[in-house]
Amino acid sequence: MPLSAPALSLDRLQITYGKSGKSKFILISPKDKSLFLKQIKKIRPDVLIEG
Repeated sequence: MPLSAPALSLDRLQITYGKSGKSKFILISPKDKSLFLKQIKKIRPDVLIEG
């Protein structure tokens, strides 16, 4: 639901986590999406980034 997410912006990233079949997600809106994604890949190179 677009208005019930903790992100203040409607331009958001969806972070999906957990095991298959029991995965969860959260919507966030970092100030600098590109930097945020670079930092995630630096910490966890195995993370799949789609879109």
